[in-house]
Amino acid sequence: MRRVSEFHTALATAGPYIDGGRTTFALADAAAGYRIRNATYRSIAEITDQVASRDLKLLVQSGFLVPDGEKRGRAYVGSPMLRSIRERTRELKPQSAPLFESPYLPGFEPG
Repeated sequence: MRRVSEFHTALATAGPYIDGGRTTFALADAAAGYRIRNATYRSIAEITDQVASRDLKLLVQSGFLVPDGEKRGRAYVGSPMLRSIRERTRELKPQSAPLFESPYLPGFEPG
């Protein structure tokens, strides 16, 4: 996945604040603009509810995530700092060559 490889590049920028372990997928998704929920993070990282809650709380305290909502509806989004790290380390999507030089199918050109 390109977004995970981009995030590994961003880990060097973030320095010692991120260990690059189980939080990588959650932070990569948050940096890309996705919302992170406790249940989703738990299933991806294969951890308990208590560990997921602790990890997410530490990421909020570290300034990487911002909570959105309350109680059961709570989700987390990437902080402005996390999104700026992604923008600085983002890999541009390669431009693909056009299938045809002409916008018309061969044999169907006007004129």
